[in-house]
Amino acid sequence: MRKINRRNIGLDNWRAILVIIGVCHHAAINFDGWWQLVGVASHKFRMEAFFAISGITAAYTIRNSDVNIWLTKRLFSLLIPTIFAGIFLNIPTGIINNYSSQIRLGQVISFPSHISVPILHLWFMPVIMLCSTVLAFLYKFPNTLMSIEKSVFAFFSDKSSLTKYLSLLFLVWFFGFIALLIDMLFAHICFLLSDANRSLKILAFTFSATAGRTPYYLIFYMLGWSALRYPAMHKAISSYNKLSAFVVCSGIFILVLSYTRFGDIIYPYKLEDYFSLYALYNKAIKLFMAPCCVFLIIFSVHSMKNKIVYSNVISDASYSIYIVHILVISLIDLSFGSFGIGTSYRFASTSIISILSSYLIHVFIIKRFPAMAYLINGKGKFSELFMKFPNNAVRI
Repeated sequence: MRKINRRNIGLDNWRAILVIIGVCHHAAINFDGWWQLVGVASHKFRMEAFFAISGITAAYTIRNSDVNIWLTKRLFSLLIPTIFAGIFLNIPTGIINNYSSQIRLGQVISFPSHISVPILHLWFMPVIMLCSTVLAFLYKFPNTLMSIEKSVFAFFSDKSSLTKYLSLLFLVWFFGFIALLIDMLFAHICFLLSDANRSLKILAFTFSATAGRTPYYLIFYMLGWSALRYPAMHKAISSYNKLSAFVVCSGIFILVLSYTRFGDIIYPYKLEDYFSLYALYNKAIKLFMAPCCVFLIIFSVHSMKNKIVYSNVISDASYSIYIVHILVISLIDLSFGSFGIGTSYRFASTSIISILSSYLIHVFIIKRFPAMAYLINGKGKFSELFMKFPNNAVRI
């Protein structure tokens, strides 16, 4: 298995880059302008890269820890923040967004008639829980795992480098296509239930946003895990970086061309749009770009030697920043609602203030108070009250 340092520079750099791009993407959603293209382009690979990095981390941690302990702590560290943030962060975010929308449209300000617990940006946490459970389940059957290893070695042993690379790429494209169809099917079911009971509608939407997306993101989670576990897989991924870069650049060129020709090409948010040509176009570009982007990131995780300024600081706070930044963006949007600020300045200021504010919340609230560290990050002394670790167990 490929060894990585305790403090991996590449992981720090990419966590910092991806979380900053994610904040900027969410800051741009309410505004029209060229900067939306940054969010649109990053949305074609950002979450796939997050799941690949999570898979890399899982492979490294399981190697040094008991899989049962790893899974239990992993589930605790994700479930508690999901429940807490869903209730105490996402509900206020929904209410604030309602007020901001009313101010923007010049409507009479009123309290929303229905309050629900929107999944919003927290959808990735239940998906990681499911991916982690699948991986731990795989370790429960060592014979199956050995069969997979033999298949991997056999697949990559008797082929040229280009054949290995292309075979892996087409496998990801093929299974990714099937997984995206499953995602779209669940979204369509949600649309069919849109006139049903409100509770049933919310349950169906939450299930679609989590379980429906799991097959697709599981592919990239397992890709990151296998790239660290199997050197032959990592070598195949890293063999043709120029070809991967060409595919990525081609996808970005298509996005830019589409943007200049048709305007806003952000992914659809309405359920009824999921089977439109517009949605299929976005899914096709996503599937085209994502694997090659992830290939490049997996390679650079192990090859980066230079640390980006403050990347380790942002990386340590990335979990907190991503969870709380939606509420911060909503508050800023509400504050700016009554001012006639240009959209370019508004987007830039919203992005910068959101990142800085979320980081300060991490430093002065989440890190300082053990209860908040447990509720937001699922870590700290509170978690150790429920679980005891052997001396040789690695903290995740």
